[in-house]
Amino acid sequence: MDGTQGIDTLGSTGRLSVLARVYASASAAAPLITIKLFTAMTPSPDAQDWVEVASNAFAPGGSGDTVKIDVSDLLLRYVRWDYTGTNVTSAVVEITGVLW
Repeated sequence: MDGTQGIDTLGSTGRLSVLARVYASASAAAPLITIKLFTAMTPSPDAQDWVEVASNAFAPGGSGDTVKIDVSDLLLRYVRWDYTGTNVTSAVVEITGVLW
């Protein structure tokens, strides 16, 4: 699923755990990958309608590196994510999560 689409959290308790795993990366010196989670009341495509509720940056040292983000009681109706790389020329990132 594309992270720019909002996932409906209706029926959950508003808690979310996300695990991001880097399978491969090619980078220059000091690579950094940042994972951000956003929430909103509607699944709007406009970035200004979404509020950042969590962020975690990590420096991948090799294939299989992971980072976990937990969100508790801060979610509105929809949630989405984004990731960016600094000093990273290419990467494969898998984002999985549990909403309860």
